[in-house]
Parts: sequence; structure tokens; C-alpha cells
Amino acid sequence: MISVAIYVRLSDEDRNKRFRTDESESIQNQRSLLTEYCREHNWNIYDVYCDENYSGTDFDRPDFQRMLKDCEKGIVNVVLCKSQSRFSRDLGVIEEYIHNKFIEWGVRFISIVDHADTDDAYNKRARQINGLNNEWYCEDTSLNVRRILRHKRENGQFTGSFAAYGYLVDPQDKHHLIIDPETAPVVKDIFMRYLSGQSYKKIVAELNNKGIPNPTEYKHRHDSNYVNKNADASPDTGLWTLSTIASILHNEVYMGTLAQGRTHFVSYKNHHRLKVPKDEWIRTFNAHEAVVDNATWYAVQELLKSRTHRGSCVTGEAPALSGKVKCAVCGRPMKRNTYFNKQHTKRYYNLRCASFHKGTDCCPNCSAISGLELEQQIIEAINAHVAEYCDMDSLVLTERVMGQLENARKIVSDIDERIEKRQKFISRTYEDRLEGRITPEEYELYTAKFRSEIDKLKEEKEKQKAHIDTLNTSLMTTESKAVKLAGFCNIDKLDFEIVNEFISNVYIGAKEPDGTREIKIDWNI
Repeated sequence: MISVAIYVRLSDEDRNKRFRTDESESIQNQRSLLTEYCREHNWNIYDVYCDENYSGTDFDRPDFQRMLKDCEKGIVNVVLCKSQSRFSRDLGVIEEYIHNKFIEWGVRFISIVDHADTDDAYNKRARQINGLNNEWYCEDTSLNVRRILRHKRENGQFTGSFAAYGYLVDPQDKHHLIIDPETAPVVKDIFMRYLSGQSYKKIVAELNNKGIPNPTEYKHRHDSNYVNKNADASPDTGLWTLSTIASILHNEVYMGTLAQGRTHFVSYKNHHRLKVPKDEWIRTFNAHEAVVDNATWYAVQELLKSRTHRGSCVTGEAPALSGKVKCAVCGRPMKRNTYFNKQHTKRYYNLRCASFHKGTDCCPNCSAISGLELEQQIIEAINAHVAEYCDMDSLVLTERVMGQLENARKIVSDIDERIEKRQKFISRTYEDRLEGRITPEEYELYTAKFRSEIDKLKEEKEKQKAHIDTLNTSLMTTESKAVKLAGFCNIDKLDFEIVNEFISNVYIGAKEPDGTREIKIDWNI
């Protein structure tokens, strides 16, 4: 008895090409055509296997796999398709199943349009040629799609399916991103929290405590079909994770840069994604409005590089000197080691060259330094630095700038008087010409001289005004810096913000025989 498996397939690619009046590739028409064929031959239809929105190069189609299992079990003995390409566009699959497995299982393959039939021995070459043509078609299509995508990316067009958290796809232009007013403030808050010294863990805890949905949950709530392929196997809970925060902080999109082409498929057959080196990404700067300014984004990147210790598991805060302390002898980081007193009531820490922790002992600077003692020395150094600037440098600089400002303003005032005087001369000369006291030639000679002098004076005035603007900016910067530094006068405790404001690096020298050691600070200010 003939038991037929009707197989129908429609890919997204076919759907996009189909005209409204052309239903030849639709699932309904395939099913109707194949059902009628079975009726004409008095064949029994066991089942209709349908894969919609699947490519012919995809082997893991659900109903395709179900059909193959039924063929192997002997439940069906004929596989009927509209064309061989509906079954598969992969020549390897055609060879393995139509020309091998199906023969082994006693299954006949028939496709109506291209007249493929495994019961016809002379039909095999035609089937193989069709398979090769179908494979070439897929390869050409894949190359064309890659070229088109690359062209769009190089022209600064967004080619993703979903906008990054904090952005929306512009409804007026699907290749452009616009700020999402609901989520952009969350992204900005994440950057500012990290910049202030909070660890990933603390940021995650605060976002979850506020009940803010994570990016995946937010997209789902707004009717998006987005699927987070990096999510754990467990159902998405809508909670933030450390990896989500890390992904946001590293993403260039938030400073207005489109960085595309970061991964690619192995081939049109193999959909495993390979990472592309960063220097080969296709970047478009200022492609859209930034969520955070460039200075903030780059400051965060520096912190991401420098933080070697992610912070206390108790407080979630990064240690004040995290990533800043280095060995003055070999340049390696000084590693942090935490310990408690005998009563286990107070926490202490010390710092030692990384070579000691690695067991290499290649650096003579192997003695530990008390973290609390180091912090106290740095506090004293910062207080002295601030006091010296506020009491001396800023005052001297302010007095000098004020003196220059006063002098420049006086020069401008003098120039205005001289210009006004020459303009009056021109008016009087004009009256003299009207009254006949001077000839027209004399009038032209005098006025030309006065106008030339006025033009030169105006040029000088513009130079002085530019100089005044520069001095005002300098004064504002000096006063602003003095006010800012004044806020750090007489600090008694280090925190991440203070260290990040003042210190680039701290270098710890080797311990001398008398117990002393040099501590060198590279200042930001």
C-alpha cells in the first residue's frame, strides 16, 4: 500500500519575493497541488509535514526531521514535494537521503515540477544537476546579501533586527536609531554609577530592587519577538545580571557610534557565528544621538581596564585604590590580600607585588605594605596637594589673570575712544566739503586716511576681545577648579571618587633596610 508523506516548505526569502497575485510558492498552493496529485494516483496520504519560515539549507527543520524519522521507521514509503528545492537546497542532504538513505529504507522520492523520481534510474543525473544548481543559488544569494549588508553598514545604516537597550528603531527610517526616553536614563545611570565606583554587583542589586525590567523583559513587554540567545537555559526572570551590565558598559553604541559586522556565519550552510576582530568592525561615528558623552564613555573604558579587583562581596563597592597601585621596581600591579584580627571583628588588608603571588619571586620588592597605612599617607598627600593649590597657585593665577583682564579692557576702551574721534573727523570733513571749505579731492583723501585708521583699530579691538574671552575662560576654569578642590579640603577617608579625581597611579618602592619605602604618586591634577 502506498503511504505518502507530503512535505511543504516556505522560507522568509520566498515570502519576500512573492507577489500578491502569485500564490505558486505558498504553503496552501503546495498542499493543494500535492494533495490533488495523490488523489489522481489513488495514494493514501499519511501526513502533511510543513515547515514555514525555514531555509532550504537548514537541516534542523522540525517537520523535516519528523518526516525523516517516519521514513526510517517504515511508516511512509513515498515522499512527495512540489520541487526538489522544497526538500532541500543542500547537495549533501540530497545525496545522503534521496540517493542513499531513502533507497536503504525503501522510500521513493518524487517532486512534481522538476520531474524528480527515484524510481527512474535515468533521472538521477537530472536530480544531481538540480541539487547543484540549488546549492549555487544559495551560495550566490548569501554572497549578495553579505555585499548589500556591508554596503549599508559602510554608509552608516543600522542593519540590526533590534535596537540596543536605550534606543528605538526610528519609525521614519528603519536604518537609524533614536533615543528611547524610557530606557536611555537607565543606561546613563548605569554609566554614572560605575564611574562613581559601584561594582557590577551593586548596580544589579539596585536596578532589581527598583523593579526595573532587564533589556529582554523590556522588549517582551513592548511586543517584541526578541530572543536573548545568551540567556541561561532557565526561563528569563526579568532580572538584571552582571553580564548585562558588562555588555552595556562596553557597547560603543551609547556614545553615538555604530559598530557593526562584529560576527559572521561560517557559511550559508553553517550558521555558527564567528567573532570578527575589533579592528575589522565597521564603525560609523556620530551615527545617532549619544546617551553618554564621549568623555564619560572613555572614562568608563579606562576604569574597566584598570579595575583588577571587582570589589567587596559584602558592600559591592570597588576598593578605593582598585587598579591604581603598582610596584615601582617591576611595574606589576600590587595585589590585595584581606585578613582579620584574632577576634575576627575587624578587617585589614595589605598589598604585595604580583610576582610574589605568582610564586615567581623575580622582583626584589616582595615585602607587603599595610593598606591602611598606605591610605593614610595618600590622604595626607592629597590634603597637602589641595592646600597648596588653593592657598597659592590658584590665588597667584587668579591675580595674574585679573591684572591682564583689567589691562585688556582698558585697551578696548581706548580703542573705542579713538574710533569715535575719527568718525567725528569724517563727519566734520563731510560738512567742510558741503560748505566748500575743502575740495572733493581733499575730502576723499582725508576720509580714506580716517577709514583706514578705523579699520586697523577695529582689527586691534577684535584681537583684544578674543584675548579677553580667553582670559575669562581661564579665570572661570581656575575658579571652578579651586572651588572643586576646596570641596576636598581636609579629607579623612579615601573613597573611589576621591582617588579617581586626583590619582592616576601609585608606585610602591622596595623596602629599605631602615624600614622606609618610597611612595610615588602620579597626579591627575
